Amino acid sequence: MGVEVFFEDILRAREALHNVSHVTPVKTNAELDALISATIFLKCETAQRTGSFKFRGAYYAASQVDAKGLGRTVATISSGNHGQGLALAASLLNLSAYVIIPKPYVPRKQLAIAQHGAHVIVV
Repeated sequence: MGVEVFFEDILRAREALHNVSHVTPVKTNAELDALISATIFLKCETAQRTGSFKFRGAYYAASQVDAKGLGRTVATISSGNHGQGLALAASLLNLSAYVIIPKPYVPRKQLAIAQHGAHVIVV
């Protein structure tokens, strides 16, 4: 079951992320272009906070929880990028965050999640 997204929703998310997320560059690469005879555009999301586009979605979702007065705690199940994004978002919004990390996991990702202040539960 999908959720319908309207242009106004995108504008609201853009406003919520203004001055919070980084505007990441779009680049091209002549070698890739030549390889397939087309122009390839690369969105450099490694330049985003936490190194992934997932920070934006996590921040917007967490900001909506806070704005609607639904509680002061957010949670997710993630072994990496989304967990880091939600942990940072919660920290910025002064929310509690719980990130459930399934085994096997990458220890440095678990550490990054914890360093952003989330409660980490390994299962």
